Amino acid sequence: MDANKKENPLYEQFDRVYDLMKKYDAVLSLGNGIRAGAIHDSHDRAQMAEMIINCELAELGREKGCQMMVEGLGHVPLDEIEGNIMLEKRMSGNAPYYVSIFLMKF
Repeated sequence: MDANKKENPLYEQFDRVYDLMKKYDAVLSLGNGIRAGAIHDSHDRAQMAEMIINCELAELGREKGCQMMVEGLGHVPLDEIEGNIMLEKRMSGNAPYYVSIFLMKF
């Protein structure tokens, strides 16, 4: 994207993505690409900007009749989880929300 001076093609053509999701009655999962490396950098500027964009895309998709869900931020301190969920639910118009987790089996 830097070399071509263009935005992500999926982002530029998101209306087409919405059309496909609606046509095939599919659910679009808006995931994260800018996850914090550790709890000490949770809610940094890049991560919050991505959350805002994902929530905006979820709202637009729902307005177009698409089924949308939003992935929550990762590597968040325990005392920030509830506030983070409330913020993202409010920003996304109460879109279904999920958090990717690593499950360990002992």
